[in-house]
Amino acid sequence: MTTTPKEIDVIVPIYNRERFVRPFIAMMAKQTYPTFKIYFACGQSQDHTDGEVQNAIKENPSMVIESAFVGAASIGELRNYWLNATSLQGDYLAFLDIDDLIDPTLLESLVNKAEADNADLVQCAFKRIDEKTGKLISLDMAHNPTVPISHPLDHTNIVFIHTGVPAKLFRRSLIGDDVRFGNSHRFEDVAFVAKYLAKANIVSFINQPLYIYVITKSSVSSFGNKEAVQKELQDARKVLLDLKQFYKKMAPEAERTGFIDSLAFLRYGIGLTTRACLMKGTKRHQVIKESDIFLATYFPKWKTSSYLWRKNTKKYGGKTRFVQWCKHLYRIHCFGLFVLSYSAYTKTLKKDIKP
Repeated sequence: MTTTPKEIDVIVPIYNRERFVRPFIAMMAKQTYPTFKIYFACGQSQDHTDGEVQNAIKENPSMVIESAFVGAASIGELRNYWLNATSLQGDYLAFLDIDDLIDPTLLESLVNKAEADNADLVQCAFKRIDEKTGKLISLDMAHNPTVPISHPLDHTNIVFIHTGVPAKLFRRSLIGDDVRFGNSHRFEDVAFVAKYLAKANIVSFINQPLYIYVITKSSVSSFGNKEAVQKELQDARKVLLDLKQFYKKMAPEAERTGFIDSLAFLRYGIGLTTRACLMKGTKRHQVIKESDIFLATYFPKWKTSSYLWRKNTKKYGGKTRFVQWCKHLYRIHCFGLFVLSYSAYTKTLKKDIKP
């Protein structure tokens, strides 16, 4: 008896990425898993992105590609457009970025793992490379459990899962109406992944890098100016406060034991704060002080939560080891030392430990 292949809906937000459209379609055409549909969500591009998307649809009649002009919108709103539409009928959802590189076996590997483990979420390892030099910046998510994780929020290491949506596969039926991206250009995916984890029953991992983030000066992940720094920090605070309320309702035990507090410390207290401090013209001490006050006021459980206990982090790859150092520096109000060390490390070795 032949089983019907599971279908994957691939959502791709696109804005001012004219030169990436054809290479992206070519990569998707090489996927070894053919049962997928591409849904472009087009922002208000200033180049010929929209025209290139329409050309791609005409030139690739064998591929199922739909596009929608959403207009002026954040990355989160672009992805939410298709989540709010009725078009999606696939068994799984993938979110890809048009300017990254995709292994030909990505979709096949993800869906096979999901089916084999009955997983609601599959995360594969990924690389970050510099577009200009092609050199490796970092290898991430390559030290995960080799067996499926049931009731993922009971596993303290789940707080270290990457909160970007590319390099993942999601079971569409679990998303519902309450799991959406934040309305921002940064941290929008933290909102989606964290809410989805509250509903997931099984999470599986593939420790081979099948996805490559290509880091450029024009990447969405790059701060543009000082005003953007403040805007993104503000957006992140809104996302985290919303997650706090969501978890109190959907996963009260995880909220009580500090999952969101720990996530806030890792992604906001360390990650976003460090990136903001490295922006030229930013008042580093002021940014760190504001982050410290925000965490102490709304997310104080990070200091004692089992999600960040030393014994629960030391075996989860080398990058988690600096978490204890950052915790100590925050407690003594000296987090600036980490920022300076991080800056020196990345500039000297041309590598990234991705706080």
